[in-house]
Amino acid sequence: MGWVGEMWRWVSSRVADWTAEDWSSAAEVMTALIAFAAVVFAWSQVREARRTREAQAQPYVVVLLEPSAASGILMDLVVRNYGTTAARDVRLEFDPSPMRTVPPGQGEPQPVWLPEMISILAPGQEWRTFWDSRKARHDSTLPRQHRVSVKYRMSLTRRTKDVTEDILLDWGVHYQSGVVVYGIHHAAKALRGIEGSLSSWHETGAGLRVVVRDGDRKDKRRKKEYARMRREMARERAAAVRPEAEPPFTPNGDDAVTESS
Repeated sequence: MGWVGEMWRWVSSRVADWTAEDWSSAAEVMTALIAFAAVVFAWSQVREARRTREAQAQPYVVVLLEPSAASGILMDLVVRNYGTTAARDVRLEFDPSPMRTVPPGQGEPQPVWLPEMISILAPGQEWRTFWDSRKARHDSTLPRQHRVSVKYRMSLTRRTKDVTEDILLDWGVHYQSGVVVYGIHHAAKALRGIEGSLSSWHETGAGLRVVVRDGDRKDKRRKKEYARMRREMARERAAAVRPEAEPPFTPNGDDAVTESS
């Protein structure tokens, strides 16, 4: 507290002889300082609001692996824009380059085709291509991880900005068995099978066969058959517990008693 007291005494000694004009000038200076501080604060708030608005209204392009709609064991390479504005001039750089396995005996792995540039990706829009099979990839010697650099351009209020996103794709997280989800592809395949069956029906040859069932008569016949089987089983159980008749006793030579006269 010593330095505070000294400061107060120094200020008191300086302002003790101030006139009304001096106090008026000091008030003007303080007003100007307060106004300047308010301007700086307001400018910082406007700048932060602009940054927030630009962050919310910018594209966000990612590269990922997703199961194909055709089958859960097939994986697609997907480039998707999760942002709220369009991304322009999207370019992909892979390290190492993506390769696809081939069936045994059909040569070496093939490169996955990638576009040199995607001119525009609208919000929610995606570009995808088949990459590889999970099982074939697991059994191969191809790289497990790929580093991807996604470069694109976004439009701001009065300027454009270049964005670079670094992403790691790891096949290892997709080697485990997944859940099979039936989608529109499987429904279309089933409808094609039904169409093939209906197209083979005609009046001659392999026509439509209709099976007619008389339920009441069949049920009565089964009921009678069940009652007959129960009667037979009852008779068999009764015969199994019935005691067998013992043969008459006939004495042998040792047991026989002969009267002598």
